[in-house]
Amino acid sequence: MNHDTKDNGVHQENSSKAERCNQSVLTAGVRTTREIMNMNPLWVSPDTTLEKAAYLMGDRNVGAVVVCRDGEVTGIFTERDLLRRSASRRKWAATPVSEFMTRDPFTISAGQPWTTGFDLMGKRRVRHLPVIDEGRLVGMLSVRDLMEQRNRQLEELVGQRTEELQAKNRKLREQDRLMQYELDLAGKIQRQLLPAIPPDFSSLKLSVAYLPLECVSGDFYDFTILPDGRLGILIADACGHGVPAAFVSLMAKAAFEAHARGIPSPAEVLAAMSRHSAYLIDTDYFITMCCAVVDPRTLTLTYASAGHPPPLRCGFATGAVETLHTNGAMIGLMPEPAFEERSVQLEAGDTVLFYTDGILDCRDPAGEIFGRSRLTAFLRRHGESSIQGLMDSLQEELGSFHGSGPMDDDITCIGLKAAGEAPKVIPPR
Repeated sequence: MNHDTKDNGVHQENSSKAERCNQSVLTAGVRTTREIMNMNPLWVSPDTTLEKAAYLMGDRNVGAVVVCRDGEVTGIFTERDLLRRSASRRKWAATPVSEFMTRDPFTISAGQPWTTGFDLMGKRRVRHLPVIDEGRLVGMLSVRDLMEQRNRQLEELVGQRTEELQAKNRKLREQDRLMQYELDLAGKIQRQLLPAIPPDFSSLKLSVAYLPLECVSGDFYDFTILPDGRLGILIADACGHGVPAAFVSLMAKAAFEAHARGIPSPAEVLAAMSRHSAYLIDTDYFITMCCAVVDPRTLTLTYASAGHPPPLRCGFATGAVETLHTNGAMIGLMPEPAFEERSVQLEAGDTVLFYTDGILDCRDPAGEIFGRSRLTAFLRRHGESSIQGLMDSLQEELGSFHGSGPMDDDITCIGLKAAGEAPKVIPPR
């Protein structure tokens, strides 16, 4: 390949720049020229004939020979020099190599990083660089050497990055495992705080379906038996799901335990919950609740709602489904909301469903929601079933509607059926 005569000023400037960055390159782990060069370069004296030089190059399978006098580089002779210049002479075999060589070739010192040689070859369009140390030839750097080194460096870099990624992945997997363990533990604790079995009365039968979307849930429910023997029911849903919603729901449950359990009026329960959950007003979270009190002796149901989906009552005698609406703002939406309280007289065989909006918002694969109309139709079809049978059928219906995969939100449903038998109260376990 053609070797233009070097510009000493440009070469010295390049060398100076290379020397200035040499130390930082070495500390970064880049190999020096000495580490990758051919340490046994082919060299000849200036008076060596072209025929002999060409023979040596073919024998060693190299593309260039360094021309030296007393160990000092005076020129370089390449295949391109031979092809270009020999074509102009008929008799060239006995010509000294000094007449065909490129004089004062670009060189590189043994201590410079190999990347300097790579840059120099690219800028000067040369394929070979004699390597010198204290002014004497110690090796040859070729494009092949540089490409092999570049490939090795890329392979080493890929290997290093792969090891780093594998180490990070192992760390992430361990963090995920620990996080999942903590979430599983939190979910287990949360479920233990919920009533495992609802209270049992001879005149009232209850069943609960609790289906958290994740390990922890923003839904919660509770039962309490008031001093006069009536049953209190609370169902609530903190906005969202997962850890933040679960945290809010646990705080709300703690507030219910401390300040509202035992209050005979559902509206007063919600008012107390609102007062002691005022911290939610300055956050992006709120809670919907429905509170009800049912008398197992008279089967009178009194209820109030804080922005919660209204309960549904299915009459045993008529099969009609009634929506039990009341007015009331969500907990955490305003400082002192008012809650409307209403009562309804249940008849033997009547069924009431209290539920969170996870049921209404359940979607099929096409994106259509289950909605209140489907829930109403379901209750109308299964109103005569036992309360446990009805709850089992509801879960099957939701699963069939939604299809495979997780639900879209936490689901909680409390079913109550008026049995109409003699009153016999069995406290909750």
